[in-house]
Amino acid sequence: MDVWFAHLQPNSINLLTDATGQYRTVADADAMGTEFGNARVWAGIHTRYAVDAGRRLGQRVAEEVFKNAVAAAAEIDACRYCPHSWKGAEQMTRVTE
Repeated sequence: MDVWFAHLQPNSINLLTDATGQYRTVADADAMGTEFGNARVWAGIHTRYAVDAGRRLGQRVAEEVFKNAVAAAAEIDACRYCPHSWKGAEQMTRVTE
């Protein structure tokens, strides 16, 4: 496996380009967003304001999704058999009967 993936850099994002078949490597998702945003501005597809606003919106959406996912996971794991919660007490009653 090491031989097959030796060209990829660890702890980074490696993207395969269709045009050349080469890998593009960026340090992290933020660097990738900056590069993609710049490319869209330079190509005339978007304005700098639109790119920056889109990235801010994307960051807020990602934070909200992550917060809700963590809360849901915590509720499922913590309350599954927790005798201190209604859901946990109900499940424990069913298990012990």
